Amino acid sequence: PADFTITPMVVTVGGSFTVMEKIHDGTTIATIDVNALTLLTPVASDDVTLNAVMAFDSAGIGEGKPVMLTDASTLTGADAGNYTLSLEGAPTTTGTVRLRAIGAVIYLQ
Repeated sequence: PADFTITPMVVTVGGSFTVMEKIHDGTTIATIDVNALTLLTPVASDDVTLNAVMAFDSAGIGEGKPVMLTDASTLTGADAGNYTLSLEGAPTTTGTVRLRAIGAVIYLQ
């Protein structure tokens, strides 16, 4: 009998996504609002999906901040073990991190 090595197929990510506006909390965690991301190269009949994890480029406040998929993104499904996820060339977007509003009550006498 011959020995065979089966190498998982590399899948890449295409499509697009948007993220929800975030109130500054000191982290880079981004929450997907609209997810139109797709895996570009899996076998059509395979059960494999993307569990996307997003992050802002920094924890600071601002508008138009870059957001990208992170290495914490994974593949799920019965056939996920047949694949390796590549984030090279994956879609990015921009989002907003706002300063938390601070309220004050002033009593006048």
